[in-house]
Amino acid sequence: MPLGNCAACGKVAFVGARGLCPACLKQEDEDFDRLREFLAREPQLTVEELAERSGLDEGRILRFLREGRLIMSQASSPLRCQRCGEPIPGGRFCPRCLRELEQSLRGPQPQDKSSLHIADRIKRK
Repeated sequence: MPLGNCAACGKVAFVGARGLCPACLKQEDEDFDRLREFLAREPQLTVEELAERSGLDEGRILRFLREGRLIMSQASSPLRCQRCGEPIPGGRFCPRCLRELEQSLRGPQPQDKSSLHIADRIKRK
């Protein structure tokens, strides 16, 4: 772990991947567990209701949702797919857009290896 300033409290400490010191990381994990328990008991809570009941700010709840660590019911989630705008329960993209983005990153896939082989021969001439 590198030495740096904690993103939450600002203290100089050994910070992990999330940029938090051990004390703040422990507190964040406890807050996350508390939110998850609230949603397990009452899955239809909105972000505002969840913030009010848990005592945590809405920004932290939204960050957990965007990271995909916390999932809400699609009806109560304020998140929208960053590509098409459809409502999503967590993360940044809906399943359809996520599939399309993954396919575009892989590039065109040849369907038949023999056609690729013939195309290679034609290009060489």
